[in-house]
Amino acid sequence: MLTAAEIADAKKRVRYQHANVLHENDDSVRIAYQWLDAQIITKRKLRLACPLKEIIEIWGGTSHRSM
Repeated sequence: MLTAAEIADAKKRVRYQHANVLHENDDSVRIAYQWLDAQIITKRKLRLACPLKEIIEIWGGTSHRSM
């Protein structure tokens, strides 16, 4: 599991396109990390019906939408 220090360090190192960035809370970052870590790498591209952020929120149980 990612520690609070690792998440804080990562937030400092990310380069953003916009100046006003609101960070997600650490639990949201952990959920996204776990989802991405569980994925199998394939060579084909997927066309998503909704943004990846929403898919991860649904998987992590933090969204009101259902798949």
